[in-house]
Amino acid sequence: MTDRFIELLWRAGATLTGYGSFRTKFAATAVLITIVHFGVKRARGIYRTRKFRAAAAQKRVQCDAVKQHLKEKLHTDDTVVLQKRDEIVKLSAIDLALALKRRHYTAVEVLHAYQAKALEVTERINCVTEFLTEAEQWANDLDEKGPENAGCLFGVPVSIKENVDIKGYPSTAGQVKFLFPVDKDATIVKTLKLQGAVPFVKTNVPQSLLW
Repeated sequence: MTDRFIELLWRAGATLTGYGSFRTKFAATAVLITIVHFGVKRARGIYRTRKFRAAAAQKRVQCDAVKQHLKEKLHTDDTVVLQKRDEIVKLSAIDLALALKRRHYTAVEVLHAYQAKALEVTERINCVTEFLTEAEQWANDLDEKGPENAGCLFGVPVSIKENVDIKGYPSTAGQVKFLFPVDKDATIVKTLKLQGAVPFVKTNVPQSLLW
C-alpha cells in the first residue's frame, strides 16, 4: 500500500474513534487496513474465478465443435469402410505397424478408424479431452512420404496424456489456470512424430495427477 493510502486509512480510523488515544486510533486503522486487504483479495479472487470459468466454457464450446465436425466427417453407412475400420482397431500395435509398412492400409485410413473409435468410447467414459485437428494433415504427409522414408511407427495413431505438451494445445493437468496453449512439443511427442506416429487425441488424467 502507498503511504498516501495508509494516511487516508489512519485519518479514517481517527475519525471513527474521535479524539481517542493513539492506541485506539492505531487499532482502528489496523482493522480498516485488514478489512480493505481481504476485501481486495476477495475481489481479485472473484475476478479470477469468473475469468477462468469463462475461459473453460469457451474451451468446452471449441472442443465440442471440433468433436461434432469430426463426427459428421467420419459418419458413413458404407459397410466396406465400417468393416475395414473394425479390422484396423482390432489389430495389435505390432500388427498395425507391419500392415502400414506393407501399405495394407494408408495412414489416413488408420487415423479415421481410431478417431471413430475414440468418438464412440469417449461418449461412454469421457476419456478424450481434445481431438487434435492437425492429425489428418500429419497422416496425409506420411502417406505422401511413404513408409520407407519414415520411422518404425509409420502411421500408427497414438494418444497423448493431457499433461504432456503438444504445441498449440493446453496441458492443464485438470487445472483451469493452465488453460493456455503451449509453444512446443514435449520430448516424447517429438520422438513419436520423428518415428512416424500420429498423435490424434489428448486423454484425461486425474486432477493435478494426484491419483
